[in-house]
Amino acid sequence: MNCKITALDANGQPIAGANITLDESYSVTPLNGTVQLLTVRPERSTLTVYHPDYVRETVHFSGTITGGEWDNALLEVQPEIRVDEATLTIRLGRCILAPTSEISGEDMIALAQKKGDVRGVVVGRLDRDPKRKAYREHKHNSKPVEVAAPILIPENYPPEEAAGWRRFETRPPAVPNDSKSTKPLVEVVDEGRFLWLMYPHKPSGPQYAVLVWSPNLPLKDPPPTLDMILFYPPTTEQDSYSVPYPFGVQMFTPKDPDQPYMSLGIKYLGEENGFYYQLIAQRRSAVLIMPICNYGDYGPFTRGEGVLRLCREVSLLLHRERRTTKLSLPSTLGGLDPAYTLAGASLRDFPFLLYSSASSAPPQVGSIALSFYSNSARPVKSLMPSSSYPIKDSRFPKPLFGCPDPEQIWRSTWRELWDMDGFHPGTGTWLAYLPLLATWFSAHPARIIRLCHSSGRSPRDVDSDPHPLFKTLRSTLNFTRKVPSTRDSKKLARNVPSASEWHGERWSVVRFDNGYVSHLPPGKEGPKKVGWQVPVLVPPWADAHQATPRVAFSHFLAMSELGKTK
Repeated sequence: MNCKITALDANGQPIAGANITLDESYSVTPLNGTVQLLTVRPERSTLTVYHPDYVRETVHFSGTITGGEWDNALLEVQPEIRVDEATLTIRLGRCILAPTSEISGEDMIALAQKKGDVRGVVVGRLDRDPKRKAYREHKHNSKPVEVAAPILIPENYPPEEAAGWRRFETRPPAVPNDSKSTKPLVEVVDEGRFLWLMYPHKPSGPQYAVLVWSPNLPLKDPPPTLDMILFYPPTTEQDSYSVPYPFGVQMFTPKDPDQPYMSLGIKYLGEENGFYYQLIAQRRSAVLIMPICNYGDYGPFTRGEGVLRLCREVSLLLHRERRTTKLSLPSTLGGLDPAYTLAGASLRDFPFLLYSSASSAPPQVGSIALSFYSNSARPVKSLMPSSSYPIKDSRFPKPLFGCPDPEQIWRSTWRELWDMDGFHPGTGTWLAYLPLLATWFSAHPARIIRLCHSSGRSPRDVDSDPHPLFKTLRSTLNFTRKVPSTRDSKKLARNVPSASEWHGERWSVVRFDNGYVSHLPPGKEGPKKVGWQVPVLVPPWADAHQATPRVAFSHFLAMSELGKTK
């Protein structure tokens, strides 16, 4: 059989210099990325594609090339009119699943005491199901979840005993279509997978850890697009991250070792702040991506084309792992051992092979929301100017970390900005931030601004702020709510924490006093700290700043169209 074989990257661009082997035939791709190879095997052929800048791909065919099945979703097969000809397209990516380590507790403590490097994400037995393994910090527990309503602040001031979510308008989570339960519990194990990635795949240059929440998609064919939410956690440029990046380990308590960079996953996406619980509860198919900075270095993720390329690389990897169709569901995992699906198992790993005749390109990147919390305003602010699209850092060559697309593609793709109690140490105050917001907002007619701040971060008053951005926002104002209202204030006859909310065309702003979320109103016994509740907004050792992203992410998602079933 005569096969025309083309190698493409995540941008859909041809790859020159790729070594392609089809059974006994071999060639190297020219500039157009295409070679012609001949195989005399009637069936069970093997295709291998290798380039040093990309992840090696191997394809095993179980029958004929055009009439059988194969074990790699990145291959597209198109039969030609002649039965002895075929056109093959293979895509090469630059992301891989992160290595894992099953280091013992004793050895991990010994390594942590000298701040050593585990050289992989630590995995262990899952407490709730010891037959399965999972990333060490991810417990995958079922949790009760409340979903913030699109209008967050209640119409009337909450009663004095109200605390946590009782200070806000909420609704129960959506119940899965196939579920008979009406209990508001989110079952993580049945809904998706955490995947720790390394980007790029080789440690020869700068390499970054990226955590992805990939929802199960009960689809026969891949969707044409995947919406994505990127979350920038606060900078790791502090002493608590002075271990080898990203798998270093240190002692968290005298008896508890910790991988601080890896622990960011559970802190924000997982059990503590519950971002992926909210995605499940609101039945969203958006992919959640969290790049982890290397002691303050965000690498290519501070430029528009760097972020767009990352999203395309994630889509390609998810497609390779069959995470874009129902083939990824637990009942159809084929060769992937269920005992390891929560611990970084990959369909690249023998014998975890899954054969199919499905032939389709990876989903395109749909709409993107960029979200940030606390001092991670810095990398997002660097993305907002009109000049921030092209990569200019020589460490990240454009063909490998960038995109050939014009800036207009990025402008139309980055649709939403979610500011969750962001503040601006070292990058200017609100006075430097507001002009960037105004520029970003006006750059495309579909862009949306979401702001939610506690009083400790000096939030602006939409009604009175003189900045031109707020004048623009006020021109489309269509909803305002404040508690306590003038009527409530007279009734309460004392000072209580307040909250305000404004909505307009393509924007919303929420601000509340620290005490509104972190303390009960002062009573006869003085201020009372909110205790450990279910779901918790503020742990006993935290404050309103830590509570804000839990409220804001749920609220912003409730108003967003990202990941909604079309």
